[in-house]
Amino acid sequence: MSRGNRSYISQLRTSQRYVGSSGPSRLIASNQSQNREGKAELDSHADTTVAGSTCRVIEFTEKSCDVFPFSESYEPLTQVPIAKVGTAFDNPTTGETYILVFGQALYLGDKLDHTLICPNQARCNGVIVDDVPRHLSHDKKSTHSLYFPDDDI
Repeated sequence: MSRGNRSYISQLRTSQRYVGSSGPSRLIASNQSQNREGKAELDSHADTTVAGSTCRVIEFTEKSCDVFPFSESYEPLTQVPIAKVGTAFDNPTTGETYILVFGQALYLGDKLDHTLICPNQARCNGVIVDDVPRHLSHDKKSTHSLYFPDDDI
């Protein structure tokens, strides 16, 4: 995919999960006490959500995994903690703030300045993901948004 003069390839592949209490807690990033503004992007190549520096840990699962990048020329990240995380979304129209909670997310903290949302993981949890850009929508009715039907948001 190309955006302007930049090319982005976004694919993460994870490995077997490890169980144990050593590891994840030591990787809690310093961002837990800082407020950060950033973006969250849909990433259909990832098999789970990847939480970056704009997310806060709600709880660790005591599990971790190795994360493999899109190319074998890069080293995998080892023992990445799996956590339930939250991030805030400020609705620019209404001024309301919503907390988006992601379970079973790979927590990278300060190692990633944005969050990668796995559309299929969101869909499995009842979120309607309309990821078709408006100009490519066959009926021009795409909302290009996330919709939470239980809350009508």
